[in-house]
Amino acid sequence: MTSAEGGRDKGNLIAALGEGAFLLGLERNADVVRQVSYAPLLANIHGRTDWHGMIYFDTTRAFGTVSYYLWKLFAENRPACSVKTEIELVSDKPQSIAGAIGVGTWNTSAEFKDIRLEKDGQVLFQSDFTKDAVGWKTDGGNWSVVDGAYRQSDQAVGLSFFGDESWSDFTLTLKARKLRGAEGFLIAFGRKGEERNWWNIGGWENTEHGIEFNQNGLGRHVPGSIEPDHWYDIRIEIAGRRIRCSLDGKLIHDELASAPNRFFALAGKDPKGDLVIKAINAGAESINATVNVAGGTRISPEARMTVLKSDHSSDNNSLENPTKVLPVTTTIDVGGSSFSHEFPAHSFTILRLGSPVEKSARTAAHE
Repeated sequence: MTSAEGGRDKGNLIAALGEGAFLLGLERNADVVRQVSYAPLLANIHGRTDWHGMIYFDTTRAFGTVSYYLWKLFAENRPACSVKTEIELVSDKPQSIAGAIGVGTWNTSAEFKDIRLEKDGQVLFQSDFTKDAVGWKTDGGNWSVVDGAYRQSDQAVGLSFFGDESWSDFTLTLKARKLRGAEGFLIAFGRKGEERNWWNIGGWENTEHGIEFNQNGLGRHVPGSIEPDHWYDIRIEIAGRRIRCSLDGKLIHDELASAPNRFFALAGKDPKGDLVIKAINAGAESINATVNVAGGTRISPEARMTVLKSDHSSDNNSLENPTKVLPVTTTIDVGGSSFSHEFPAHSFTILRLGSPVEKSARTAAHE
């Protein structure tokens, strides 16, 4: 397989977790999947950036990306056979779409003004571009305040974000004007970490409008284009997981987003007979789970746990900090075939559960 895209060049933690979810699927179907590979394995730090590599180097240094350590853990914990694994997610109701807001372009130059966010009749945010854009964080493009508007001057993929990741159930309104370029506007909402949720207005070579949610299309595309030098009135209403988008007073989309699956797990037995559980939590919140090992399998009261995680989904290693994200192995108490465990946010966890007899034999040999 080629590497999953994440970040703008060298990948990151969330991209690696996406690759891990894919690898769990391959292990689950190992009877028909014979082998898998990664490309590119080695990459020069100054080379191409459209696909990220596993190991980067320059003339004197090298580092392994998060993807390198994740794939290494999969190789070191390869099962001899899979075990039936069932995941039951319990929730009172799907969480509302929540996160920061943003504006941007795709190979286009545009400007934005009168950005306003309301919830229950109260104003959460109102832009003031009379002087500068305090608090806005840019990601690509050339951003500045010009004549009371927030302008992206380059014909580039450029985004800028603002706000609180807890913002939910709001109405976002703004004005946007295309200056030049191939497409229209990107209006982001529900921004958490590296998540990409936006209304793409005049996208696909300025032929369609569409909602892109969790980097996937949501609902149908609507034909439409954006003309330069016209101030468009844009409105996005978020209510729970419902998204309504209007352009110049006309409702374009009314879609309901299903709650994304961000937790994946699979159990297997290695050649020694140890039960190995692999779990990926790609969400921004930790997950408290009860692990039940059925079928009369007896396990040791202690388990070896390896966790690959970081505080931010966008984190990765680098030449300057090659050990920023590394797996950490510890021993935890499980107390039997049913135990509670917390899987951290943005993490890949391996739980290795040995039988009491096997543990005693290993202890005696060590002593």
